[in-house]
Amino acid sequence: MTGPDSARAIDVARVDRRSFLRVVSAGVVGLCAGGTEPFAAPAASSPGRVDAFRFAVIADAHLSVDPRNDRAEKALLRAVAEVNAMDPQPDFVVFGGDLARDGRKDALAFGARILKAVKAPVRMVVGDHDRHLDGGAAWRGLFGDEEYAWTHKGVRFVVVNGVRRVGEATSAATRDPAPPGPLHADDRRRAAFEVGEEGRARLAVHLAAVTKETPVVVLSHAPLYKLHRGWNLWTEDAEAVHAILAPFENVTVVHAHAHQPLAHRIGTIDFHGMIATAFPLPRPPEGVPSLSFPIDRPNPFNPADGCGIGWVRIAADGTADATHGLWNREPITVTGRYLRRAGTEDRPPRARRPSY
Repeated sequence: MTGPDSARAIDVARVDRRSFLRVVSAGVVGLCAGGTEPFAAPAASSPGRVDAFRFAVIADAHLSVDPRNDRAEKALLRAVAEVNAMDPQPDFVVFGGDLARDGRKDALAFGARILKAVKAPVRMVVGDHDRHLDGGAAWRGLFGDEEYAWTHKGVRFVVVNGVRRVGEATSAATRDPAPPGPLHADDRRRAAFEVGEEGRARLAVHLAAVTKETPVVVLSHAPLYKLHRGWNLWTEDAEAVHAILAPFENVTVVHAHAHQPLAHRIGTIDFHGMIATAFPLPRPPEGVPSLSFPIDRPNPFNPADGCGIGWVRIAADGTADATHGLWNREPITVTGRYLRRAGTEDRPPRARRPSY
């Protein structure tokens, strides 16, 4: 599988706040520096099996309305341009959460205006930063429910809110707002997420109408497993979520939040962690899944290094291959076969750039 067409280009560095709407509204179809060949056409479906298709992933934009943070909005503009240049177009685009840096309504609305320029349908996932100030009220006002599901070409997609704080009330009548202010990695009071009792019940309802043979893709901002609590990469009720998913033969979780490629398999569930547009993050000191294949340390003087977009191909058998379209590096693909063969097949290549 290859990436988007790089034959056309725009200079994102010249896209300022005043001109971004004009540029986006014109339907930017070019790419910035660094791309690969056009997508190959999806494989034809086999009788009795799901159709092969692709969807794109943009995540972790961390927008604000502070002009000092214009690098984040330029990165999101670049992501939109790259997705719009894909040929063929993805069936839809998932925005994986953290559209806004601090949950401010004006920043969320700003991001919503940018995402309106995406050609393909956009499916939104709520992030923890999107809920900072009001427990997600502004986000829901713009994008609707935080938890929903749909079926596409024989695959059941379920979006979960995986960023509730442990102990947070989840019903609309009793929802407690998320703590205001920025998150701190060393603040143990804020270091764990959960889907929550109500969220798990909704997940079960969304899966109740499909057979156990139906491929399932779960979309979450946070990883739905226990990675590293101290860095806010921890789902407290992960085992209970996995128990709901365990009866299904083919389950893939696609998540964001960690700002780096992650690959994991727990039981019969595949996990793909996607990269960010805003900035990369280092590997946690513990808990990184053994199947994760790290990129070399990004260049701290290059704001695009270690960032980018992703895309996921659903194969004819329902398994998922995730490609990390790293800006200024070659794409890295993590296949479902790699996960299901415990890393013995389809081992991803290392990014061939120096470590800084």
